[in-house]
Amino acid sequence: LRAVAWMAQGAVLAAEARRMREQAPGTCASGNSTSDAQRNPIAAAAQQQRQRAAAAAIAARDLQAWMLDLGEAVRAVVAGPFQRERRLAGWETLRKGVRVRVVDGLDELRRLCDRPAPGADESVSWNDDMAAWAGSVCTVVRTGDAAHKNYILRREGEQGERTFSFPYDAVLLMADH
Repeated sequence: LRAVAWMAQGAVLAAEARRMREQAPGTCASGNSTSDAQRNPIAAAAQQQRQRAAAAAIAARDLQAWMLDLGEAVRAVVAGPFQRERRLAGWETLRKGVRVRVVDGLDELRRLCDRPAPGADESVSWNDDMAAWAGSVCTVVRTGDAAHKNYILRREGEQGERTFSFPYDAVLLMADH
């Protein structure tokens, strides 16, 4: 029922935006008295135009936000059964060997590493060598500490002891978990 109400809200927003766009000049109530409009019709018309433009901009922003939400909801419904990974809702203990994937957007990964994760006291700090790990499938070596809310990861199939620390919100849990 909430989904139906949410979709109806989008239809109302679209209708409101359409109505404001199509509204003829001079039909928007400006709050001016008739005598004010008669004394200065140019100023009254300009005021009405500004009010229509402001109302249309607000309606357009609301509609755009709703459409973005709709797109995300459709993606989740359509792709949900096929998704092989999910973002962690919060920092949790993951056992050694759990498969994860590091987020693939380099700018996003850098941003997530350079600031404390939600609820953490400190960031894990960005290292330029981390760039090569963007989008990589990794295994958890160990769960990090509460101050960083992080995981120490090793790239799958990579020889050696190289590991990096990533905040929990930069890690996607693989479905085979």
